[in-house]
Parts: sequence; C-alpha cells; structure tokens
Amino acid sequence: MREGRARARNPFPKDQRETMPWGYVSPLISKHNPLKGLEDWVAPAYASHDISLHTFLEKQGATDSIIQLAVDTNCIYDRSAHDVSTLMPFHGDIRRKFRQRKLDGSTSWAWEATSECRRRCPGVSSAR
Repeated sequence: MREGRARARNPFPKDQRETMPWGYVSPLISKHNPLKGLEDWVAPAYASHDISLHTFLEKQGATDSIIQLAVDTNCIYDRSAHDVSTLMPFHGDIRRKFRQRKLDGSTSWAWEATSECRRRCPGVSSAR
C-alpha cells in the first residue's frame, strides 16, 4: 500500500520512475547538447542556449514537480534551476565527453583541445 502511494506521487514519466531523481537531467543534457568543443560554451554562436535550466527542462517536457525533485532539491550550480544557464551543464557534459575519450585511449582529443586553447589564447602557455 505504501509503495503504491509513493508511486502515485512520483512526478516522473512512467518509463523513468525507476531512475533516481539525480539521473533525470544528465541524459537530456547529453542528448540536446550542441557544444562540440571545450570553449564553445562562451562562444557567441551558442548564446541562444543561454536560458535557464528550468526553461530548458520545460521545453523537454519536464513539469515543475520533476524539476523540483531532479534539480532544485540538491542544485549543484546555484539555488535552483531558475538560477543557472543551461550552458553550464552543457559545458560539464562536453568536459565529461572529452575525459571519456581520454579514458577510452584516444589522445587526439587532448591535442585538439590544447590546440584550440592556444589558438584562442595565444599568450597563455600550457607548460607548467
């Protein structure tokens, strides 16, 4: 009986009710992330994605109840999904993808990222 009440209050779509709340946002971010490079999140070409995470999630079909549970309960970027640009989790996702390529044995990502950073910031040296 108690389990039935809990499921009735679960705001997630039926096919996602077994997923923990913190696992809801990352797949959506990854699926819709337009960024291709590590520096893209500050590029003017992506300014149209500088909307609140709340607005982005609503556009993906999330309700206020889902957003409250999946993001606002333990928001890692600010106080709520209203306070953070979607570019922040997009940037985190692209960084994760670049790290994953490194773990998979691909070294080309490091060269591409370093070359891009040197091109955009010629006065900054990567040597330490």
